[in-house]
Amino acid sequence: MNLQKTLFILIIINFLIILSGMIFEFLMGKIFIPAIAIFFILNLALLIISIKKRNKLLIYTSSFGAGFFIGVILHNLFYALNTLTQIPILNFILEALHVVFFIIATIICPIGFLASIGVYLYKLTKK
Repeated sequence: MNLQKTLFILIIINFLIILSGMIFEFLMGKIFIPAIAIFFILNLALLIISIKKRNKLLIYTSSFGAGFFIGVILHNLFYALNTLTQIPILNFILEALHVVFFIIATIICPIGFLASIGVYLYKLTKK
């Protein structure tokens, strides 16, 4: 098995761990933050390898996976900056950025990640 497939399987396992942390709340504090960090690192590694090997589908998969983590960080950053500033126009811009990155992190990236995993698994079974 090559490195791309191994990383892909590890990402799916880690994704299931993150989902179980969301479903079973008692696991949330113990595994959620480390699992998301590992999820980001695995997706970043898969992204780098996929770019070198020019595998478009795995580039999409890993971009959506890594984009979730980046979206969460930027959402929280813009929210914190919004609470600190007193300038009305800057408040409006930071609020808009905070909402945009929230939507990216909670809606766009998970749907894109799941869709690209589905397409990749479909292509693997077609061979």
